[in-house]
Amino acid sequence: MGTVLGRQADGMNAVKTQEIPAERSSCGDAATVEPIRLSGGWSGRVVTRIGEDEVLTIGRWEALLAAVVSAPEGLPGFEMLKSSKAGSVFAVVVDAPRGARRVICKCSRPRGPWRRAGAMIRASRARKNWDRGAELLAAGIATPQPLALLERKGWGGADWLITEAIEDVVDLDQVALALLPRQDDRQRAGVKARLGAEIAKLFVALDRANLHHRDLKASNILLTAWDGSTPRVWLVDLDGLTMSKRGEAGLRRQRLVRLAASLAGYSTATRTDHARVLRACHALLGAPATRWRLTWRELAPLVAEYNRKAATRKHGKLDGFSGA
Repeated sequence: MGTVLGRQADGMNAVKTQEIPAERSSCGDAATVEPIRLSGGWSGRVVTRIGEDEVLTIGRWEALLAAVVSAPEGLPGFEMLKSSKAGSVFAVVVDAPRGARRVICKCSRPRGPWRRAGAMIRASRARKNWDRGAELLAAGIATPQPLALLERKGWGGADWLITEAIEDVVDLDQVALALLPRQDDRQRAGVKARLGAEIAKLFVALDRANLHHRDLKASNILLTAWDGSTPRVWLVDLDGLTMSKRGEAGLRRQRLVRLAASLAGYSTATRTDHARVLRACHALLGAPATRWRLTWRELAPLVAEYNRKAATRKHGKLDGFSGA
């Protein structure tokens, strides 16, 4: 495997990973996708090229994926990020033609007899998220680029999705809870104004693409260069992404409520900040300039009700609070 990936595992920790060009992931350049099969009943698809950027050849993908499903601990840069009976998530580093690249590998295993039986006929979680990622990229919405998909049908099934890793990223929840309070008032006001404008663009882009994310909470919005002049917003957790009817007001309202509810109780997420996002959304959608006031009056009680129910379910813990 060392020759396939280009480096031995013990020498990989010192390698600086290649920074993924932001414009590639956000615009979704045409990708060359090829089918792949492995022993043990695995099949799927891999990206071998994105625009002019070669990712990996089929042969190198075969070797990498064979190690991913059998002995990932021996891969360069292996780092376990999450592990449970329902699946695992870990990072590894591959030596691509244009330099070392960190990727995220996600395994899903259905639990319970009904889900295991359903896995024999339904599209896998990995396949659904591969398709959803492609939809977001086609709509100009930044999300980690899907790179490889593996499935194995049968009782219980199993599937893998490999995506690019976004470096130097934090989520909106962490920014609101821990990072913004460290800034002085002037810095914080400027950062919040820029982030609010980018979040409004995300909402409008979803609306124009007829896409709805039913769990659009702060921890599912990732940020790069969050405190810079040009922050970037990335959408993750694509299990919650569905198609919607254009202009469906209820779903649009649900997105706004979900995000506001996840930030409730944070001193850095004020009524003014929510109003700023609403104004920006209405401006981008061509709505009357004063419409946001009516929207906020509609949303505020819904946000309070959402968190009241969440507190009951979680025995007093506000939804979205990470406890950091």
